[in-house]
Amino acid sequence: MAHRLNRPLGAVIGLDEVMRRPKEVTQHLLRPGAVYGLANMEVRTKDRRMVVFWLTLEPWAPMAELGYPIERVSITVWPAGRVTAVTGDAGRRPWCHRYPFVLGRLDALGDLCLWYPGDPRPLRWEWPDGFVAYITIVHRHLQAEEYARRNQCTWPAEDAPHGSGRHPIRTPALQALAAWELL
Repeated sequence: MAHRLNRPLGAVIGLDEVMRRPKEVTQHLLRPGAVYGLANMEVRTKDRRMVVFWLTLEPWAPMAELGYPIERVSITVWPAGRVTAVTGDAGRRPWCHRYPFVLGRLDALGDLCLWYPGDPRPLRWEWPDGFVAYITIVHRHLQAEEYARRNQCTWPAEDAPHGSGRHPIRTPALQALAAWELL
């Protein structure tokens, strides 16, 4: 019998807990109020090489009124800390921010491009932010992708350029947030 994760809602859930106790993490996150819009979550694979979760995310209330779809996404976590989110229907809809899929390559899973890797730390997710924050970023990203589909691939916020090279941060709000790294 699985034990409950002994944490208050909102507590940071880190890599070690996700890798060692994914079923307890899932039960904890499915509690009311733990993760907005998380309708279902299950552990599909757990072994020493990875943990794979399948999530069902309901659209935010205003987006549901506009007919945004329920999203299904898999999140894979590796022991070294790599984490990816791949939608269940990646090939059936257009995506503005998704890495390529190459059959047989674990570095090319077709995962969502959730932030620009070269951005300052305050603009990127890392494990100290916690697993709930990652799921929330994935959820926000899926809502933004649907918005972009409906608006000629116009992203609803400042959009990071694609490819390698320096990423200019254009808006004052993001410049202020990025400046926190320097404090």
